[in-house]
Amino acid sequence: MQNNPRLNEDSRLITKLELSELRMITDGDVPWFLLVPQVEGVVELIDLDDNSQLQLLKEINMVSNKLKSIGNVDKINIATIGNIVSQLHIHIIGRYNNDRAWPGTIWGTQKTKDLTDEEFNKWKAVFCN
Repeated sequence: MQNNPRLNEDSRLITKLELSELRMITDGDVPWFLLVPQVEGVVELIDLDDNSQLQLLKEINMVSNKLKSIGNVDKINIATIGNIVSQLHIHIIGRYNNDRAWPGTIWGTQKTKDLTDEEFNKWKAVFCN
C-alpha cells in the first residue's frame, strides 16, 4: 500500500508493525509519532474491521506506553484528525507542560527545530530492539 505523500514528507519510517507503519514526525520539539494502518481505502476508524480495530488499539497502547516510560512526558495526546490527509493515521504526541503550545493543541503551531538524526535513532532503537 502507498501512503499519502504528505505523510511520507512530514515523517520518517521507524518500523512496520502488524497493521501499521510506525512513523515519526520531523518535529524536534516534541516526540510525535504516527501510526498509519496499511489497509487500502481506510479513512475512518470505523472503516477497519473489528480485528483490525483491536490491533490498532494494541499498537496505540504499545507506542503510548513506550512514550510514557522513556519520553518522560507530562501528557500524551492521541488523535485522528484527517482534515488535510484523509488516509487514516493516528497521531501520538508526547507533550510537556513547557512545550511551545502548552496547554493548547500542537496543531497549527510551527516547530522551532527539526528532528535530529540522533533523536530519531534513539526512538528507532526503542521500537526496533
